[in-house]
Amino acid sequence: MIADGHVVRAIPGPSASQQPRSFFDKLESWAKSEGMAGLGYISFKDGQAKGPIAKFLSDEQMQALKKQTQTSESDTVFFVPR
Repeated sequence: MIADGHVVRAIPGPSASQQPRSFFDKLESWAKSEGMAGLGYISFKDGQAKGPIAKFLSDEQMQALKKQTQTSESDTVFFVPR
């Protein structure tokens, strides 16, 4: 999508990593119902980064993302393509 000129926004979700998987699945469904391509995320919990986007980022990129979005342990960063 980025190659086609779309923009991906990163939205911090304070303490969202504490939510169950069903929470993220419902947000994904909502995003699609609103006409978005989807909703990716990375949750930071127990010193690990988890979620469908996490495997695509190196440790350096992950640290840069946390710094830029001002997120920390127990937070989630949501990615919304537009």
